[in-house]
Amino acid sequence: MNSYLRYNSPIGNILLEASETALVRLCFEDTLKLSPQSQIDDVSSTLLSPAMEQTLRWLDLYFNGKCLNFFPPLSFHTSVFQRKVYELTQKIPYGSTSSYGVIAKSIAQANRSFMSAQAVGTALKNNPILLIIPCHRVVAANGALSGFAAGLDRKQWLLDFERNNFNSRCQLLSGK
Repeated sequence: MNSYLRYNSPIGNILLEASETALVRLCFEDTLKLSPQSQIDDVSSTLLSPAMEQTLRWLDLYFNGKCLNFFPPLSFHTSVFQRKVYELTQKIPYGSTSSYGVIAKSIAQANRSFMSAQAVGTALKNNPILLIIPCHRVVAANGALSGFAAGLDRKQWLLDFERNNFNSRCQLLSGK
């Protein structure tokens, strides 16, 4: 059975869902509709699984501007294409951006086929683990902010926060 936990971040409450072994979902609480029977615990009120502990550690380090050289264990059910998009998105350095088209071209070159920026956008729209799969770092070809499930204000805040708090040493670690 999965457990749910609320994490208070500088830009709103984050809902975490984890099994014993992996993080299943990370989203902003105000963007998710939960069933009335869902039990969400506060951090101090529950015994945490190892996956939840690692996720909380990751979030604490992230929001304190510390270099991150690990990801908590993740588990989600997606297509091979979505996994590739998420994998490439995780390699975008802190405070940097890439475009939907650049990611599409990278996948297309690897598969020797055509790939659309819209398909990448759709995959990121369905990203179950925000921040750790940093879809906020993906922008339109002209650099404009677009398509973030938690809102463009949060996307801008996250990009500004990363640019102001993560140094070049962190950039080397973010591609792991």
